[in-house]
Amino acid sequence: MRDTIKADTMIDRVQADKDKNKRLYKAQADEHKGQLLANDIITRADALLQSEDRGKVDFNDIDDVKTRTYSYLKACAISEAYPSVMGLAVDAYGISRQALNQYLLRNPTSEATEFIQKAKDVIADILTNASLYNNANAVAVIFQLKNHFEHSDRVEIQPLRVSDPVDNLSVEDIAQRYMLDVKEGEDYPES
Repeated sequence: MRDTIKADTMIDRVQADKDKNKRLYKAQADEHKGQLLANDIITRADALLQSEDRGKVDFNDIDDVKTRTYSYLKACAISEAYPSVMGLAVDAYGISRQALNQYLLRNPTSEATEFIQKAKDVIADILTNASLYNNANAVAVIFQLKNHFEHSDRVEIQPLRVSDPVDNLSVEDIAQRYMLDVKEGEDYPES
């Protein structure tokens, strides 16, 4: 008759094996994370250096804006990196994200602003699709969309602005506007 391994002994052995492998895998994962972080820092530092060499974009030169934008998106595709507004600003335009946003706010009708807004929509769509296909963390994508692409998951209702304020309306005008039944001769308190 064979020796049978008691369940308690088997559990102890499996648990010990699991703990040993867990430490091994964690060490490898931590080492891998460290290498990924180092690579990302080096890549970002190189991009910053290259943007300094390229100089700042001239937003009055729409062809330069478009060329730099397309080059940035192609570089992201080749390097298999998600594009971002910060990357677009620093890598393509040679400015900070804050400077880009200030330009967009100060020049809402410029040709460059209209094109950059389209580019931002493309980047948002790339992130959305990545999240939908489980290629990117959905929570991180939602955060990005809300904070950098003016997306929202709520509807804000604002009061309707009327051309003439209520102060200039008579009681009859207010009653008609709000379809109230006003009986002739009734007194309404003044506000």
